[in-house]
Amino acid sequence: MTDRPLDNMDRLLQEKLHVYKEYLTATMLLKEALQNEEMVKVKQLITEREKLAGKVDRLQQQAIHPGRQAMNFPPHRVNQSRQSKTSTEIEEIINYIITANKDCETLAVSRCADLENGLLLLRQREAALSGYTAKPRRRPVFLSLKT
Repeated sequence: MTDRPLDNMDRLLQEKLHVYKEYLTATMLLKEALQNEEMVKVKQLITEREKLAGKVDRLQQQAIHPGRQAMNFPPHRVNQSRQSKTSTEIEEIINYIITANKDCETLAVSRCADLENGLLLLRQREAALSGYTAKPRRRPVFLSLKT
């Protein structure tokens, strides 16, 4: 039996680890952009994260269906410890991503609440000012002071 399927799995795990690291970096940058209210950057980072999530999905599909060949691994292989270490690293990064994503969500909800309060204040000001700027109901009378 050759090591090809095992090598392929190892390669996929390494690629997955790399993509998860990129995703964590994008999430940390997203958090910073939300804090600084850089909405153009926020949109770009969300798009980048969606692309990275797609890469992870494709890698996962390759691991499940690697060229439609069965991957029968003996339980004792040398690369198994490396795969285990990589899997542990992936798990740690996913936990960091979850924490950072929760921070992003908290920031986004806070910014939305701030915007909602700001809009409410604008409406109140608009209502208050409309009384001063409303057109008079009758024609104004001008007095002539010349006698």
